[in-house]
Amino acid sequence: MVYFFWADTPIAGAQCSHCHTILWTNLRTHPILSESVPAQVATHHGEYRRYYEGKIARFLSSMPPCPHCGKRQFDRFINNTQFPRFPSGRDIPEGITSADLIKVDPDSTLVYYVTVDPV
Repeated sequence: MVYFFWADTPIAGAQCSHCHTILWTNLRTHPILSESVPAQVATHHGEYRRYYEGKIARFLSSMPPCPHCGKRQFDRFINNTQFPRFPSGRDIPEGITSADLIKVDPDSTLVYYVTVDPV
């Protein structure tokens, strides 16, 4: 199953590189994802990009062990522009449309949601 979000959806996820399970969380309440950009981070010359990539790396490493395989190997941030891998580990092919995807009964899936206490 692959999830797609609207731009204003407050959900983000971390995908396990071992079994491809996704842990979902609320990006507005997660302490790392909701942190303000430090004043010293410029919004140009790649400085913001380095800050953002570091923030995502911190988020991925902050995840608890995967509830499916028990490993702490989260390597992909999932949101409305960063898509997950399929359960097989394959990436979504270029040019695919929603009509190309197979619809699955939502009641037949298991969804993991992580809540994190604010710091």
